[in-house]
Amino acid sequence: MTSIPYISIVILTAKRQTQLRNCLQSLISQNFRNFEVIIVDNSPSPETRAIIRDFSLDIRLIDNDGASSYAEARNKGVHAARGEFIAFIDDDCISDPAWLFHLSEIAPNIDAAGGVVLPLKKLPFPSWWKETFNWLVGLSVPGLLDSRSKGQHYPQTANMMIRREILLEEGFQEMGGEFSQKRSRRYAGREDAELWRRLRLNGRRCAVLPKAVAYHDIPLERLRFSYLMRRAFNDGLAYWRRERKTDYAEWAVKDIVFCAFRILKAILPGKRKNNSPVENLIWMSRQTGFMMGFIFYNKLSLKRFGGTALWLLIGIFCYMNSVFKGFVRKRLAGTYHKRRRYEIPQSPPGNLLIAACGFLGDMILLAPILQDLRASLPKTKITILGYGNADVLFRESGLVDELIACPSEGAVPEKERKKFLKKSLEKRNFDVVIVPYYHNAPVRPLFYKTKAPVITFDSDVGFPRRTWYDLAKKRVKKDFSIHEIQNLYRLVSELNMRFKPEPYRLPISSDAQSRVDDMLRNLSPESDRLILLHAGAGKSWKAWPLEHWDALAKRIHQRFGIKPAFIGDEIVGKMIENLASLRDSCAFNLCFAGDIAGLAALIKRGDILITNDSGPKHLAMAIGTPTITLYGAMDERRWGALWEAHLHAALRAVPADLSPEELLGLPPDYSMARITPEMIMELLEKFWNNMEQKTCPTR
Repeated sequence: MTSIPYISIVILTAKRQTQLRNCLQSLISQNFRNFEVIIVDNSPSPETRAIIRDFSLDIRLIDNDGASSYAEARNKGVHAARGEFIAFIDDDCISDPAWLFHLSEIAPNIDAAGGVVLPLKKLPFPSWWKETFNWLVGLSVPGLLDSRSKGQHYPQTANMMIRREILLEEGFQEMGGEFSQKRSRRYAGREDAELWRRLRLNGRRCAVLPKAVAYHDIPLERLRFSYLMRRAFNDGLAYWRRERKTDYAEWAVKDIVFCAFRILKAILPGKRKNNSPVENLIWMSRQTGFMMGFIFYNKLSLKRFGGTALWLLIGIFCYMNSVFKGFVRKRLAGTYHKRRRYEIPQSPPGNLLIAACGFLGDMILLAPILQDLRASLPKTKITILGYGNADVLFRESGLVDELIACPSEGAVPEKERKKFLKKSLEKRNFDVVIVPYYHNAPVRPLFYKTKAPVITFDSDVGFPRRTWYDLAKKRVKKDFSIHEIQNLYRLVSELNMRFKPEPYRLPISSDAQSRVDDMLRNLSPESDRLILLHAGAGKSWKAWPLEHWDALAKRIHQRFGIKPAFIGDEIVGKMIENLASLRDSCAFNLCFAGDIAGLAALIKRGDILITNDSGPKHLAMAIGTPTITLYGAMDERRWGALWEAHLHAALRAVPADLSPEELLGLPPDYSMARITPEMIMELLEKFWNNMEQKTCPTR
């Protein structure tokens, strides 16, 4: 750390002298001393002043005679604070001696941090208690520390720290009311969750810090079922009042329906089910609170009431439909496996089929696995089933013995595609089939014509229906918190093989490279440096606005005195042909007409590739060309660089783990659109300064 931050600790209190004294006593024991304490007394009394006089801490007292709600009271503390950072702790909490030290350690790298809240003493939890109820009583849930939870769990102001300048800009959402009044308290809670969500959506650097611990003195009455139901209902009310997410109403209604059926299923006699009636009742109460706010806030809305009734019917239909489909799938899968008793070989297979009908990026990620399979199974005949991209990448690579090129969707009629696959698969004998990707390819021939056990993931393969996953002999649970290559390794490990994936270098044909070199010489560039821009995206939520690409090209030309080159296929070329940067001769348009080999050769000659698309990015990584990749909803931990990470920068404006609920009501490209050309230029400047070392900083 270059400097020790000064921290202001804001504590709200009201007629809890004993708890406040214990809280202040724990602050005296802090092994970090550069802080002040601001106490906002929402029920001013001489007793509070007497307690403050007993401590040698730097304490300032704010008498909040208006008895405003929690949000207003905390904002008063924020405006009175002098620290660079403001930490919040409740008056009935005890801080760990290293609480502030751990927060100060992470301070230079974050805008907001939340710690863990644990019970102060052992609590007599009821037998039906689940740790997922912790948030209702003021404790942290286990999912807060789980990277797979996709931002569904937030820290709380019982243990939180935020930069003061950000709090002055953002602030806790004030909605009026007095927390001393029960009715107002029902509607005015959840201000910490709303602020944390807003910070994440605005791209602030938010982090959860497990080492920063506070201990909460939980009253025993909070463990009662009636309290949990009431607290959950009030949270739903506050959620509606604060965020007004009308799109969430449909989710809430469906949750209510599904929870009701699960409760009924659990209490009916017969086989016990793995769901808790109490858990479902509490979540029903929470969603009911949201719907009550949605329908009745201010005045009864018949339109909303009618919409709710319709969603209720739809929810019932969806649940019954899911039950029926589950019943059919189970019977179909049972019949399929009884008739096809194929077993996964325990020794190296003689004939292996890898069905990999995927996108360009998928195939490049698969290449290191094929490379190691080839080395580990020298006597195995490896056949790959894929699209044209697999044909270009693997036919002459030596990684596979045979390649079956499946016609892509739209290239030939679907009936002809099915007939082709049927003939191709039934005349070959395989010992096992591994399916890492299967996007938009006919599925029936794969399962009914191969006469071999199928190994695949339990999700995210590309099968159009859940039924096809059920027909697999072995399903490997996909871990979305690790790199995709590591998932692919876990899949092929089902063949009783162990190896360490190694980087794969994509070979470039001499013909493609000569063609590209001739084209580049004819361009007569103003510099021997070549910056490549790939503006294409297969999905709308991956796209970066064209006006941003245009502005970026102009900035690069102005700053570095060279013309960047737009690259891609024919679709990308047509998309960018009217950009002002091209009309003003600030950039080149070097897009190829679907030529993967030419695209790879061009990327090899580039000094850096800037892209928002997975295919060109993975091509560059397999070639060794540095990249700056724009990430929105995609997670760089899964799709970024597994090797040579110093060459590949991941740029994002909002967190990777924004949940579907957080993004509800926002445009599909929200995460991408928040990335600005200035952010890319900042990274490019650092890259330019390190050009001689051929390194690219990461962010």
